[in-house]
Amino acid sequence: MNLQRSRVPAGALLLLVLLFAQTAFGKGTYQRTKDGKTLVWNNYPRSGEEVTWSGNRDKDGYATGRGTLTWYRVQRALVTGSNIPSGTGRSTVIGQYSGKMVRGKLDGMVVVVDEKGRTFHGTFADGSKSDDWVPGPAPAPAKKAVEQPALAQSPAPATTPALSLQSPSAEVIPAAAAVGTNAPLQSLAAPPSSLHVAAAPVPSASPAVTPVAPAKPAMRAPSPSPISASASDDEKAVAGLDTQYQAAVKANDAEIMDRILSDDFVLVTGRGRVSTKADLLKAAKGKQMTYEHQEEEEGTQKVRVWGDTAVVTARLWVKGTEDGTPVDYKVWFSDTYTRTPKGWRYAFGQASTPSAKPDAK
Repeated sequence: MNLQRSRVPAGALLLLVLLFAQTAFGKGTYQRTKDGKTLVWNNYPRSGEEVTWSGNRDKDGYATGRGTLTWYRVQRALVTGSNIPSGTGRSTVIGQYSGKMVRGKLDGMVVVVDEKGRTFHGTFADGSKSDDWVPGPAPAPAKKAVEQPALAQSPAPATTPALSLQSPSAEVIPAAAAVGTNAPLQSLAAPPSSLHVAAAPVPSASPAVTPVAPAKPAMRAPSPSPISASASDDEKAVAGLDTQYQAAVKANDAEIMDRILSDDFVLVTGRGRVSTKADLLKAAKGKQMTYEHQEEEEGTQKVRVWGDTAVVTARLWVKGTEDGTPVDYKVWFSDTYTRTPKGWRYAFGQASTPSAKPDAK
């Protein structure tokens, strides 16, 4: 029998040598995702770890844009009667990093959820963390204060002392507006101050001065209530949680799905199909669907918060194989989250009818 030696392309051989050298000296290296299609940066490569990426990849195969990077620890089972690891094992999530990728490396603000479900945020540059982790979701961007124009004072006549009378056309302005937006919010409830204008000189023939009736405060449209910092934090927390859930569905990770879904969860699809939490967990454990894509399109996610209720809307791209049948479609969905003593939980989902001709390339 003639055996032909397999030939390895020179470029691939050089990449393997570089990866081995970086790993041997404890430096970071690029690592392929579980599906073998995307390259992501690993600062601390260790054996027995796998990774998935929920976002897109560029023309060279590097992760790009926004998404969630999920790291798994794989505990390989042993072949019965030997010390040889089998091809299968149990995967445990050890961390999820949500943020922006540039050529496979995290860059900018990143929100991480560790294996205990705790949330932290920090800043990355070229794939490496540039500051310490801070507990909680990423802070909302600071809003610039709008300066209020100064109030013009009417000059008093030089000859006759001014009478302190209210002008019928004087506008009522809250006291907080005169001192700028740094005044405490409680000052908005204080009685408004009135503008005092000088009265016209009194003719000498009329010694009696008829008092002017006090002016009624002018009606003004109510100002919109500013978004509080806590509301903005809630929006970021729910947005990150929904992104984590979509990544867990893509990885068929029933453990994370179970933690995010409420016990009375219900999903209604555009075709009228109703699924419970138990139905979704059973499908994930049985791997009824294997995904190539299961992520929200960048720029389509919108979160609205009303007290203890939040609604997430976004466009989802689903591509993969379901029970051996290829599927490829896009849907708009609305996910409803409720605040509980244990944090936000996904309580209800509703999806549109899948698009007949997806515009995905």
